[in-house]
Amino acid sequence: MYFVHAEVLNPLRIMLNFVCVSKHVANLET
Repeated sequence: MYFVHAEVLNPLRIMLNFVCVSKHVANLET
C-alpha cells in the first residue's frame, strides 16, 4: 500500500492528476 500512502502524502499530485483528467474529459466532450 506504499502508493496509497504516497498519494495521501502528496495532495498536490492528486490535484494535478485531477486537473489533467478534467482537461482530458473536456477535450473528449468537445
